[in-house]
Amino acid sequence: MSSKGKLVCVDDYEQEASHKLPKMSLDYYSSGADDQWTLRENRLAFKRYTIIPRMLRDVTCIDLSTTVFGRSVSFPIGVAPTAMQKLAHEDGEIGNAKAASRLGTVFILSTISTTSIEDVAQSIPHGVKWFQLYIYKNRDITLELVRRAEEAGFEALVLTVDAPHFGKRRGDIRNNFQLPSHLRMANFQGLSSEGKLVCVDDYEQEASHKLPKMSLDYYSSGADDQWTLRENRLAFKRYTIIPRMLRDVTCIDLSTTVFGRTVSFPIGVAPTAMQKLAHEDGEIGNAKAASRLGTVFILSTISTTSIEDVAQSIPHGVKWFQLYIYKNRDITLELVRRAEEAGFEALVLTVDAPHFGKRRGDIRNNFQLPSHLRMANFQGLSSEVKGVGGSGINQYVSSLFDQSLTWKDIWWLKQATTLPLVLKGILSAEDARIAVEEYHVDGIIVSNHGARQLDGVPAPVDVLSDVCKVVGRKCSVFMDGGVRTGTDVFKALALGAQMVFVGRAMLWGLAVGGEKGAVEVLQILRDELRLAMALAGCSKLSDVNENLVKRAQSSKL
Repeated sequence: MSSKGKLVCVDDYEQEASHKLPKMSLDYYSSGADDQWTLRENRLAFKRYTIIPRMLRDVTCIDLSTTVFGRSVSFPIGVAPTAMQKLAHEDGEIGNAKAASRLGTVFILSTISTTSIEDVAQSIPHGVKWFQLYIYKNRDITLELVRRAEEAGFEALVLTVDAPHFGKRRGDIRNNFQLPSHLRMANFQGLSSEGKLVCVDDYEQEASHKLPKMSLDYYSSGADDQWTLRENRLAFKRYTIIPRMLRDVTCIDLSTTVFGRTVSFPIGVAPTAMQKLAHEDGEIGNAKAASRLGTVFILSTISTTSIEDVAQSIPHGVKWFQLYIYKNRDITLELVRRAEEAGFEALVLTVDAPHFGKRRGDIRNNFQLPSHLRMANFQGLSSEVKGVGGSGINQYVSSLFDQSLTWKDIWWLKQATTLPLVLKGILSAEDARIAVEEYHVDGIIVSNHGARQLDGVPAPVDVLSDVCKVVGRKCSVFMDGGVRTGTDVFKALALGAQMVFVGRAMLWGLAVGGEKGAVEVLQILRDELRLAMALAGCSKLSDVNENLVKRAQSSKL
């Protein structure tokens, strides 16, 4: 909109302000936390309410006045506390305070202001003014702020209780937000960032510029028209977090115990195939990242690094082995034996892949492994994946995987190993019941194979609660699929998962920076989860429960 046009609504002012403000100031004022779903929802929610007008009533005189804490207010719209208002204009807090006073309504001054308590009070001696307060670790600072507000004539304190930490606002981190040198802020520490990549989405975007098209399509694609792929992510947005306030979150303990091993935080590395397509560090890069941060790494059967080499790279790391059952059962038994001897601590049997799903990108690209890479876990078998008129990986699977796999084969595998057995790919609560009650499996990963198998199945997070209710405490329940943020992890934990596993996110980190990039992605998710827990009032994982999440009754997602 041209600045010469007439501004007739708040949206007009927002658009005009976007042309006037420096990017750093605009991003600071306009941004929300993480991927900003709640920011958008704050506005959209109003649109779900309709007004039912009453007719034939005398509206000659409209009285908007009300009384708040004994003071008359001309109309029921006040000025909320917002920080550092001189970033918008040199008038700053005084400009908004005078506007509120002039029109006879409430002005709330932020603790984090660029104008002092006393200067604002002096500018509106008779105005209705309240003071927004944070509680500082040094309680003397807090008491001094209260005393100054009282002496300056502020009439109420507004204690903010939803900010034991500030939310992760990606724009501020990317901009390395700081106050301009001509502005000062008492008791304020500027934000800083160690880099420009601040979330999993950033790593995915960066990886998309680094990876060859065939590799990128292989990693990123889902089955058929990819409805389930999109649904895996969108489903998380249909669950809202109901935080609890005024709980001590000074110390956040993310640790848990899985199959007798302590894990530092409940986010592990899911099995993904052929990781050297992303970076020469491959599976060892992701394994070392998981081990370094104290969490679980699951190695895929279809890996470009052998069982033994991965095990040697993380001798003390928590490592599980993902298994397919081959038509030649001797191949399967040999893989199990090698995993046991190498120190892997659990088997993860994929049960949702009697065939591989139709991934159109792989077919269009005639997907095949580059000539310098091989399937590393197979000796004496063809370890090449070549596409002949279609996807090489699908042809490989069809020729070797056992499509006749049934529940009776679970007993066969349990008799062949002493390792805990986890079934990966369960979406049905009835299948979960059969798994635990009839076959006594040790764990279940609620998963739809990253939406790469049957398009049209539900997102794992949408069936997680049903599975957990059926299973109870009879076995461990994990999940993967669609996880991009720490709040996603929080929601999954609240719905009953003991741990959450991420696959594509780790591939993006690997593609961007090898082992270092993988570490960074895990750290981001860990730190986002820690922050989500703090803001939700949870100091340990046992505090996270189903009462803290609610599925939206109505959503356009």
